[in-house]
Amino acid sequence: MAQFLALAASVASIVLPGAKPKASATQKLEKTAPYSAFSLGVVAGAGLATFIMIEIKHHRIRERMRCTFWTWLKNIDEQRGNEEESKSEEQTVITSDHLLEQPISVKYLESRCIGESSLLQVLVDPNNSLTSTLHSVMITLKPGKCMKPMKAKGVELYYILAGAGNLSRNGDEGSRMVVGDVVTVNPWTLRFMSNQGREDLVFLRVSDSGNDCNQLGFDAVGNIDQGENYLSIFGLRKGYDKVISGRKKLLKYLSSTDT
Repeated sequence: MAQFLALAASVASIVLPGAKPKASATQKLEKTAPYSAFSLGVVAGAGLATFIMIEIKHHRIRERMRCTFWTWLKNIDEQRGNEEESKSEEQTVITSDHLLEQPISVKYLESRCIGESSLLQVLVDPNNSLTSTLHSVMITLKPGKCMKPMKAKGVELYYILAGAGNLSRNGDEGSRMVVGDVVTVNPWTLRFMSNQGREDLVFLRVSDSGNDCNQLGFDAVGNIDQGENYLSIFGLRKGYDKVISGRKKLLKYLSSTDT
């Protein structure tokens, strides 16, 4: 009988689950730590991704809001009858801050004098289009005139529409350009366009520097000094000569070390 009871007790201990020992606080922390780290990583990654997306779309959102606001003001003006539309082409002038939603002749765009009877017309910039970097102007340069040497704020593209001009970069003799010619200028390049012909020079300049090109004095025009380098017109001849002298000394030193 005793043997039977012992056998029954052993079977019961195997079949019936025993009481589980209580886990300590350290063991619980070790089990939950991986899940907590994973959750924290997911939250941090989602937050970083959201921040990056917001920064990327920041300019576009601002531009869309600005365009919507302008459209709303335009509709209010039309409802109140404050805008009088004229069918006469002589009275039609499109200001530089107006959205060019429909095709229109360039001659009806507002012109701004930049000196010496030369004109500048803004085609696209952040003030009239949904862009924060694009800037495009059409410049009419009179004969015997040249642009003030300035450093390009960004990448620039020049396209000659009429006449012939000379584009100088970093003080070189310049490259002659005629109708249909196109050239790009790298950022921070000291450049200027001159018109040495007898006809008006009309060219298109496209840049990715946005409103930096709208700074006062960025586009200015002066007379070409036939006896001196064009840089002397604006007081840059002395500094340019120093740069050239230093470059020649460096090239002479490098050639002597090679031999």
